[in-house]
Amino acid sequence: SVMCQLVSAEGEQLGAALYLPHNVGPPQLQDIVNQLLHNEDKLPYAFYVGDEELSLQLGAFMQRNNATAEVTLRIVYQPQAVFRIRPVNRCSATIAGHTEAVLAVSFSPDGRCLASGSGDTTVRFWDLSTQTPLYTCKGQSVRFLP
Repeated sequence: SVMCQLVSAEGEQLGAALYLPHNVGPPQLQDIVNQLLHNEDKLPYAFYVGDEELSLQLGAFMQRNNATAEVTLRIVYQPQAVFRIRPVNRCSATIAGHTEAVLAVSFSPDGRCLASGSGDTTVRFWDLSTQTPLYTCKGQSVRFLP
């Protein structure tokens, strides 16, 4: 087994040093950190020894780096970004104006205006802060060429 001290990226020790088996790797370390921090949701962490990310089991890491088991291995844990996506279940605003289906929309580079193209052969430009039309361009029916 390997004596390990888990340390946050800010340098705070997470409990006392632990003896961990040689076959412990990042997935098991992640479980240990989540338990010690009492995280209800299992959060992802990356682990570092010195400047090197720990991607192997402890035994393989020790062997590859010629480290001795007599020294406490300082393992820095760092939380990884968690992206939670919420489903869209309602529309926050509507802009009435087209008489046919909207086929394409595009935001202006500054995000203040929206252009919408419709099957009614119009392109409308909208002020998004007031949700009012700025311009309406009327055209002929559109044919798409192969």
